[in-house]
Amino acid sequence: HGEIYMANAAFDLLVAEKVGTINAPALIETGRVIDILLLEQLRNIAEQGAFIPRLSLASLSAKLLKIELPKDIKDAVGDDVRLSFSKFIDGDGTIAYLKIPHIYLEYAAKDAIVTFLLGKLLLKRVKEIAIKNNVPEDTLLSHNIQLKAAYALGIVSNNGLLINTAAKDKTKLALEKDISKSLAELSVLGWRPGTGSDKSLQQVLKDIEAKKSIALPRTETGKISSASDFLEEHRDIPFVDSYLTYGTNTKLLQFLAGDREKIHPSFNTIVSTGRTS
Repeated sequence: HGEIYMANAAFDLLVAEKVGTINAPALIETGRVIDILLLEQLRNIAEQGAFIPRLSLASLSAKLLKIELPKDIKDAVGDDVRLSFSKFIDGDGTIAYLKIPHIYLEYAAKDAIVTFLLGKLLLKRVKEIAIKNNVPEDTLLSHNIQLKAAYALGIVSNNGLLINTAAKDKTKLALEKDISKSLAELSVLGWRPGTGSDKSLQQVLKDIEAKKSIALPRTETGKISSASDFLEEHRDIPFVDSYLTYGTNTKLLQFLAGDREKIHPSFNTIVSTGRTS
Protein backbone atom coordinates (compact mmCIF):
# COMPACT_ATOMS: atom_id res chain seq x y z
CA HIS A 1 0.00 0.00 0.00
CA GLY A 2 3.01 2.30 -0.17
CA GLU A 3 4.03 4.87 -2.74
CA ILE A 4 5.31 3.78 -6.15
CA TYR A 5 8.03 6.06 -7.51
CA MET A 6 8.47 6.35 -11.26
CA ALA A 7 10.19 8.55 -13.83
CA ASN A 8 7.74 9.24 -16.69
CA ALA A 9 5.02 7.29 -14.88
CA ALA A 10 2.36 7.55 -17.59
CA PHE A 11 4.55 5.69 -20.10
CA ASP A 12 5.59 3.04 -17.56
CA LEU A 13 2.00 2.45 -16.42
CA LEU A 14 0.73 2.03 -19.98
CA VAL A 15 3.49 -0.51 -20.70
CA ALA A 16 2.83 -2.33 -17.42
CA GLU A 17 -0.88 -2.53 -18.22
CA LYS A 18 -0.14 -4.05 -21.61
CA VAL A 19 2.10 -6.82 -20.27
CA GLY A 20 0.60 -7.35 -16.81
CA THR A 21 -2.56 -7.11 -14.76
CA ILE A 22 -2.14 -3.81 -12.91
CA ASN A 23 -5.01 -1.34 -12.58
CA ALA A 24 -3.26 1.93 -13.42
CA PRO A 25 -6.28 4.23 -12.96
CA ALA A 26 -6.85 2.84 -9.46
CA LEU A 27 -3.19 3.38 -8.54
CA ILE A 28 -3.32 6.96 -9.82
CA GLU A 29 -6.67 7.78 -8.19
CA THR A 30 -5.46 6.62 -4.78
CA GLY A 31 -2.37 8.81 -5.06
CA ARG A 32 0.08 5.93 -4.81
CA VAL A 33 2.02 6.73 -7.98
CA ILE A 34 4.62 9.50 -7.69
CA ASP A 35 6.24 10.73 -10.91
CA ILE A 36 9.56 12.30 -9.94
CA LEU A 37 9.93 14.12 -13.26
CA LEU A 38 6.54 15.79 -12.81
CA LEU A 39 7.45 16.68 -9.22
CA GLU A 40 10.69 18.34 -10.32
CA GLN A 41 8.95 20.29 -13.09
CA LEU A 42 6.30 21.53 -10.65
CA ARG A 43 8.94 22.40 -8.04
CA ASN A 44 10.96 24.35 -10.59
CA ILE A 45 7.92 26.19 -11.94
CA ALA A 46 6.91 27.10 -8.37
CA GLU A 47 10.37 28.37 -7.44
CA GLN A 48 11.88 29.52 -10.75
CA GLY A 49 8.81 30.03 -12.96
CA ALA A 50 10.24 27.89 -15.75
CA PHE A 51 9.83 24.46 -17.35
CA ILE A 52 13.02 22.35 -17.49
CA PRO A 53 13.71 21.17 -21.06
CA ARG A 54 14.97 17.62 -21.67
CA LEU A 55 14.55 16.62 -18.03
CA SER A 56 15.38 12.95 -17.44
CA LEU A 57 16.13 10.55 -14.63
CA ALA A 58 19.83 10.75 -15.51
CA SER A 59 19.98 14.56 -15.49
CA LEU A 60 17.97 14.78 -12.27
CA SER A 61 20.15 12.18 -10.57
CA ALA A 62 23.33 14.02 -11.54
CA LYS A 63 21.89 17.34 -10.37
CA LEU A 64 20.38 16.37 -7.02
CA LEU A 65 22.23 13.21 -5.97
CA LYS A 66 25.54 13.62 -7.82
CA ILE A 67 25.04 10.07 -9.12
CA GLU A 68 25.70 9.40 -12.80
CA LEU A 69 23.40 7.07 -14.73
CA PRO A 70 25.17 6.42 -18.06
CA LYS A 71 22.87 5.03 -20.75
CA ASP A 72 25.56 3.77 -23.11
CA ILE A 73 26.83 0.80 -21.07
CA LYS A 74 27.72 -2.30 -23.12
CA ASP A 75 27.83 -5.92 -21.97
CA ALA A 76 30.62 -8.44 -22.63
CA VAL A 77 29.49 -9.06 -26.22
CA GLY A 78 28.98 -5.37 -27.05
CA ASP A 79 25.19 -5.24 -26.69
CA ASP A 80 23.56 -2.10 -25.29
CA VAL A 81 22.53 -3.07 -21.74
CA ARG A 82 19.61 -0.62 -21.71
CA LEU A 83 18.02 -2.29 -24.75
CA SER A 84 19.02 -5.93 -24.33
CA PHE A 85 17.14 -7.27 -21.29
CA SER A 86 14.80 -9.19 -23.60
CA LYS A 87 17.52 -11.69 -24.51
CA PHE A 88 17.05 -13.25 -21.09
CA ILE A 89 13.43 -14.18 -21.80
CA ASP A 90 13.15 -17.86 -22.72
CA GLY A 91 11.01 -19.18 -25.55
CA ASP A 92 8.13 -20.02 -23.20
CA GLY A 93 8.06 -16.45 -21.87
CA THR A 94 9.76 -17.13 -18.56
CA ILE A 95 12.69 -15.00 -17.43
CA ALA A 96 16.04 -16.76 -17.02
CA TYR A 97 17.07 -14.80 -13.93
CA LEU A 98 20.17 -16.92 -13.23
CA LYS A 99 21.53 -16.11 -16.70
CA ILE A 100 21.35 -12.34 -16.22
CA PRO A 101 24.89 -10.93 -15.82
CA HIS A 102 25.78 -8.64 -12.92
CA ILE A 103 26.09 -5.61 -15.20
CA TYR A 104 22.38 -5.89 -16.09
CA LEU A 105 21.29 -6.37 -12.48
CA GLU A 106 23.34 -3.38 -11.37
CA TYR A 107 21.92 -1.22 -14.16
CA ALA A 108 18.33 -2.06 -13.23
CA ALA A 109 18.88 -1.76 -9.48
CA LYS A 110 20.69 1.57 -9.74
CA ASP A 111 17.81 3.11 -11.70
CA ALA A 112 15.30 1.86 -9.12
CA ILE A 113 17.32 3.04 -6.11
CA VAL A 114 17.94 6.48 -7.61
CA THR A 115 14.24 6.86 -8.50
CA PHE A 116 13.30 6.02 -4.89
CA LEU A 117 15.83 8.44 -3.39
CA LEU A 118 14.77 11.25 -5.70
CA GLY A 119 11.12 10.58 -4.91
CA LYS A 120 11.66 10.93 -1.18
CA LEU A 121 13.75 14.08 -1.64
CA LEU A 122 11.34 15.80 -4.04
CA LEU A 123 8.25 14.88 -2.03
CA LYS A 124 9.78 16.66 0.95
CA ARG A 125 10.70 19.74 -1.10
CA VAL A 126 7.32 20.00 -2.80
CA LYS A 127 5.45 19.74 0.50
CA GLU A 128 7.67 22.43 2.01
CA ILE A 129 6.85 24.76 -0.91
CA ALA A 130 3.12 24.06 -0.47
CA ILE A 131 3.20 24.79 3.27
CA LYS A 132 5.22 27.97 2.72
CA ASN A 133 2.63 29.25 0.22
CA ASN A 134 -0.46 28.11 2.13
CA VAL A 135 -1.33 25.46 -0.44
CA PRO A 136 -2.69 22.05 0.69
CA GLU A 137 0.42 19.89 0.79
CA ASP A 138 -1.42 16.71 -0.20
CA THR A 139 -2.06 18.15 -3.70
CA LEU A 140 1.72 18.06 -4.31
CA LEU A 141 1.48 21.30 -6.33
CA SER A 142 -1.12 19.66 -8.65
CA HIS A 143 1.02 16.54 -9.24
CA ASN A 144 -1.94 14.17 -9.05
CA ILE A 145 -3.95 16.17 -11.60
CA GLN A 146 -0.94 16.38 -13.91
CA LEU A 147 -0.36 12.63 -13.67
CA LYS A 148 -3.98 11.89 -14.53
CA ALA A 149 -3.63 14.15 -17.56
CA ALA A 150 -0.36 12.49 -18.63
CA TYR A 151 -1.91 9.02 -18.39
CA ALA A 152 -5.08 10.00 -20.28
CA LEU A 153 -3.10 11.76 -23.00
CA GLY A 154 -0.82 8.72 -23.26
CA ILE A 155 -3.88 6.65 -24.14
CA VAL A 156 -4.86 9.24 -26.76
CA SER A 157 -1.34 9.03 -28.23
CA ASN A 158 -1.48 5.25 -28.42
CA ASN A 159 -4.99 5.05 -29.89
CA GLY A 160 -4.47 7.91 -32.31
CA LEU A 161 -6.86 10.51 -33.68
CA LEU A 162 -8.71 10.14 -36.98
CA ILE A 163 -8.20 12.83 -39.62
CA ASN A 164 -11.19 14.28 -41.46
CA THR A 165 -9.75 13.67 -44.92
CA ALA A 166 -12.72 15.40 -46.60
CA ALA A 167 -11.79 18.68 -44.89
CA LYS A 168 -8.05 18.34 -45.44
CA ASP A 169 -7.77 20.19 -48.78
CA LYS A 170 -9.81 23.10 -47.44
CA THR A 171 -7.59 23.26 -44.36
CA LYS A 172 -4.44 23.24 -46.49
CA LEU A 173 -5.63 26.28 -48.44
CA ALA A 174 -6.42 28.14 -45.22
CA LEU A 175 -2.99 27.27 -43.80
CA GLU A 176 -1.20 28.45 -46.93
CA LYS A 177 -3.04 31.78 -46.66
CA ASP A 178 -2.16 32.15 -42.97
CA ILE A 179 1.49 31.26 -43.64
CA SER A 180 1.74 33.93 -46.34
CA LYS A 181 0.25 36.47 -43.92
CA SER A 182 2.71 35.51 -41.16
CA LEU A 183 5.67 35.68 -43.58
CA ALA A 184 4.67 39.18 -44.66
CA GLU A 185 4.46 40.29 -41.03
CA LEU A 186 7.79 38.69 -40.14
CA SER A 187 9.51 40.20 -43.17
CA VAL A 188 8.46 43.70 -42.08
CA LEU A 189 9.77 42.94 -38.58
CA GLY A 190 13.18 41.83 -39.90
CA TRP A 191 13.08 38.06 -40.41
CA ARG A 192 12.56 35.62 -43.28
CA PRO A 193 13.28 31.86 -43.43
CA GLY A 194 16.25 30.64 -45.44
CA THR A 195 19.95 31.45 -45.57
CA GLY A 196 20.99 33.64 -42.64
CA SER A 197 17.63 33.26 -40.91
CA ASP A 198 19.14 32.08 -37.61
CA LYS A 199 21.41 35.11 -37.41
CA SER A 200 18.60 37.54 -38.19
CA LEU A 201 16.30 35.78 -35.71
CA GLN A 202 18.85 36.20 -32.94
CA GLN A 203 19.15 39.89 -33.75
CA VAL A 204 15.39 40.44 -33.73
CA LEU A 205 15.07 38.64 -30.38
CA LYS A 206 17.94 40.69 -28.90
CA ASP A 207 16.20 43.88 -30.06
CA ILE A 208 13.01 42.68 -28.36
CA GLU A 209 14.93 42.05 -25.12
CA ALA A 210 16.32 45.57 -25.22
CA LYS A 211 13.03 47.29 -26.06
CA LYS A 212 10.95 45.29 -23.58
CA SER A 213 13.64 45.14 -20.84
CA ILE A 214 13.16 41.38 -20.53
CA ALA A 215 15.56 38.42 -20.49
CA LEU A 216 14.61 35.61 -22.87
CA PRO A 217 15.81 32.06 -22.07
CA ARG A 218 19.15 30.96 -23.50
CA THR A 219 20.32 27.64 -24.91
CA GLU A 220 23.44 25.89 -23.63
CA THR A 221 25.45 27.67 -26.36
CA GLY A 222 24.31 31.10 -25.18
CA LYS A 223 21.85 31.79 -28.00
CA ILE A 224 18.34 33.02 -27.28
CA SER A 225 16.07 29.98 -27.39
CA SER A 226 13.54 29.96 -30.22
CA ALA A 227 11.71 26.95 -28.73
CA SER A 228 7.96 27.49 -28.61
CA ASP A 229 7.78 26.38 -24.95
CA PHE A 230 9.94 29.36 -23.99
CA LEU A 231 8.49 31.95 -26.37
CA GLU A 232 4.83 31.08 -25.77
CA GLU A 233 4.50 33.31 -22.70
CA HIS A 234 5.61 36.29 -24.83
CA ARG A 235 2.87 36.03 -27.47
CA ASP A 236 1.82 39.59 -26.64
CA ILE A 237 4.87 40.66 -28.67
CA PRO A 238 3.82 40.90 -32.37
CA PHE A 239 6.99 39.27 -33.74
CA VAL A 240 6.80 36.33 -31.33
CA ASP A 241 3.11 35.78 -32.12
CA SER A 242 3.75 35.80 -35.88
CA TYR A 243 6.86 33.60 -35.54
CA LEU A 244 5.09 30.95 -33.46
CA THR A 245 2.02 31.03 -35.71
CA TYR A 246 4.22 30.62 -38.79
CA GLY A 247 6.06 27.67 -37.23
CA THR A 248 2.90 25.91 -36.11
CA ASN A 249 1.10 26.36 -39.43
CA THR A 250 4.16 25.31 -41.47
CA LYS A 251 4.51 22.08 -39.52
CA LEU A 252 0.80 21.34 -39.85
CA LEU A 253 0.88 22.00 -43.60
CA GLN A 254 3.84 19.64 -43.99
CA PHE A 255 1.95 17.02 -42.04
CA LEU A 256 -1.21 17.37 -44.15
CA ALA A 257 0.85 16.79 -47.29
CA GLY A 258 0.88 13.07 -46.44
CA ASP A 259 -1.85 10.48 -47.00
CA ARG A 260 -2.25 9.25 -43.44
CA GLU A 261 -5.73 8.89 -41.99
CA LYS A 262 -4.75 8.78 -38.34
CA ILE A 263 -2.24 10.68 -36.21
CA HIS A 264 -0.55 9.70 -32.97
CA PRO A 265 0.09 13.03 -31.20
CA SER A 266 2.64 13.61 -28.46
CA PHE A 267 2.01 15.88 -25.48
CA ASN A 268 3.99 17.82 -22.92
CA THR A 269 1.76 17.50 -19.87
CA ILE A 270 3.11 20.66 -18.31
CA VAL A 271 5.10 23.66 -19.60
CA SER A 272 6.19 26.95 -18.02
CA THR A 273 2.72 28.48 -18.27
CA GLY A 274 1.24 25.51 -16.37
CA ARG A 275 -0.74 24.29 -19.36
CA THR A 276 -0.45 21.18 -21.55
CA SER A 277 1.01 21.46 -25.06
